Amino acid sequence: MTDGPEVFSKRPPIILQILKALYWFDEGIRKYFDEHGTKAHPRSQTMLIANVAMGVKKPNQLAANLGISRQAVSKMVSELVSQGAIISSEDPDDKRGVLLSLNPENDRSVHLVLEAMEHLEARLSAIIGSDRLEVLRIALNLDWGEP
Repeated sequence: MTDGPEVFSKRPPIILQILKALYWFDEGIRKYFDEHGTKAHPRSQTMLIANVAMGVKKPNQLAANLGISRQAVSKMVSELVSQGAIISSEDPDDKRGVLLSLNPENDRSVHLVLEAMEHLEARLSAIIGSDRLEVLRIALNLDWGEP
């Protein structure tokens, strides 16, 4: 990845650095899957799965978080349900709606993602130092309030 436009050469906005880090982790997870003989989901599906893992259960919330249409979310959800990655169940509060959750029976994929994340965190710790990684973790876990 390039350093970006010259306008950002002195101090790139932190959002660009966070995005670069997200891509680093995403590529690392894909590489880890390849090394273990498993095909990783496309990035868009990975982002949907990550949102479900964070507790986002409703398709309209996923569409808002991902910045895509409700129809695009429905298509991805259908694909991921058929692949066994997520489960779609009826929303007890809205009979027309659905709630999404990770499929607990998809242990291999979930286990591999967790392994990859641990591997990448250990690698990042070796690169930036465990003290800096801990500071980063604390900063990202703070409640930032409303934007």
